[in-house]
Amino acid sequence: MTRRFRGKGGGGSMKGDQMVALIVLLLLLFLLGGLGFAAHVLWWILIAALVIWAIGFFVGGAGAAGGRRGWYRW
Repeated sequence: MTRRFRGKGGGGSMKGDQMVALIVLLLLLFLLGGLGFAAHVLWWILIAALVIWAIGFFVGGAGAAGGRRGWYRW
């Protein structure tokens, strides 16, 4: 059995599928682009935190009596 479409029913469906695929593709690109930007910012925050920690570790460890007793208390 074959189906026959009349009017816009057959041709419009393909165009609608292409539009949905285009919208999904754009949403994925925006999502992945946003995640990439967030990851980039988080790397810079991590580097800044490590630098601040290292400065505090060496400066605070040298001035405290008993070495680095103030950092690790176990």
